Amino acid sequence: MASKLQNICALSNEVGKSLSDYEKWTSFLKSAAWQYKYSFQDQLFIYAQRPDATACASIDVWNKRLKSWINRGSKGIALLREGDRGKYLDYVFDISDTHTSGSPIRLWQYNSRFDNAIIETLENSFGELKNKSSITDAILSAAQNAVEDSKADYLSELKYAKENSFLDGLDELNIDVEFQRTAEVSIAYIVLQRLGINADNIFEREDFPHIMNFNTPETLSVLGNAVSSISEETLRGISETIRAEIKNERTKNFAEKEKTIYNESKENTQTKTNERTDIYDRDN
Repeated sequence: MASKLQNICALSNEVGKSLSDYEKWTSFLKSAAWQYKYSFQDQLFIYAQRPDATACASIDVWNKRLKSWINRGSKGIALLREGDRGKYLDYVFDISDTHTSGSPIRLWQYNSRFDNAIIETLENSFGELKNKSSITDAILSAAQNAVEDSKADYLSELKYAKENSFLDGLDELNIDVEFQRTAEVSIAYIVLQRLGINADNIFEREDFPHIMNFNTPETLSVLGNAVSSISEETLRGISETIRAEIKNERTKNFAEKEKTIYNESKENTQTKTNERTDIYDRDN
C-alpha cells in the first residue's frame, strides 16, 4: 500500500513540475474545467491519471445519490488524503466508469439564451463588470475582479513560496502583476471550457507570458489554489443560474400549456352552448 501511495504521489509531482509551460498548463486547465468542484491538489491527481475524465465521484455518491453503479473492471482514480493514521489513498470514478438502470445522468450545459442571467449572477458575485458586451468579455471581467479582490492572501503566500523559482528576485509590484494576469486568464480559460466554448480560440500563448515563472511546486500550488477556488465559485454560480433558468422555463411552459388547455376547454363549452341554442331556435 505504501508503494502504491508513493507511486501515485511521485506521478502527481512529476506532472506538476511540468505545468509551468503554456501547452501543459492549458492542457491541465481543460481537465480542471470538468473537475471544478475539487481542490487544486485533487485536480492535479485526476489530471495525472485520467486527463479525459469529465465527472468524478466516490462509489458512495454514485451508488446512493446518483443511483449508478461502477462497471466491472473499472480502475479508480487515486486521490491523496490524510487522516489520524497519516496519508492514504481514496478513490473516485469517472462517469464513463458507471452505468444506471434508470434515466442517464446529464451534466449541466450552457446555452447562449442564459447569457443575461449568467452575467447578472457574475455581477452579483464579483461586482460591476468592466465589459459585458458578450459572455466571454463578462467572464474575463469577472475573473479580473475576483482575483483583485482575493489576491492579497495569495501574494502573501508567494513571498515565502517564491524561493528558488523564477519569481525570486522580482519586486512585489511585478509579482503582483504576473500573478494577477496569470490567475485571471487561467480562471477565464477554465470557465469558458466548462461552458463548451473553446478557450484555445480566445487565448494564445501570449496571454500566458508568466506561467513559466511559477516553476516550483510551491509557487504553482499558490497559483493553482487561487485558480481552483475562484473557478469553483464562478462555475457553481453559473450552474445554479442555468438550473434555475431551466426550471423557470419549464414552469412557464407548463403554465402556458395549462392555459391553452383551459382556453380550448372553454371554447368547446361555448361551442356546445351555441349548438344547443341553435337547435332550440330551430325547433321553436
